[in-house]
Amino acid sequence: DLAAALAGGAVRMRRLCGGRIAAVVGNRPEALRLGYCLAPVVIALNPQFGRNSGPPYRKFTVAQYRAGHADFTALRGALGALELRWGGTPTILGSPQGIPSQLSLCAVVRVVRRALI
Repeated sequence: DLAAALAGGAVRMRRLCGGRIAAVVGNRPEALRLGYCLAPVVIALNPQFGRNSGPPYRKFTVAQYRAGHADFTALRGALGALELRWGGTPTILGSPQGIPSQLSLCAVVRVVRRALI
C-alpha cells in the first residue's frame, strides 16, 4: 500500500534546506518514518487526518529524530505565535487537535528552518 501511495503520488516527499528538513505530504501513518529516510527533521502534513468519529482535518506534525537538530522550544513558540495551541515534546510538535491548521506548508518550513541548530 505504501509503495503504491508513493508511486501514485498520494504521498509526496521532498528534501529541503540542504537535506536538513524533509517535507512529507499524505495521509499515511508512516509519514515520519519516511521523512527520516531523507532528513533528521520532518514536517509531515496530513490533509485528511482523522481521529475517532469526527470529520478529517488538516494536521501538521513536526519532529526531529533526536533532540539537537532544532530548537523545539523556540519552534513551539514561533508556531504558536502564528496559530494557537501547538503542543508537544522536545522532539515532536503538532498543530492544534481537532481543528484544521490554517498554516501553509511553506510557512511551517520557514519557521522550522529558522529553528535549525
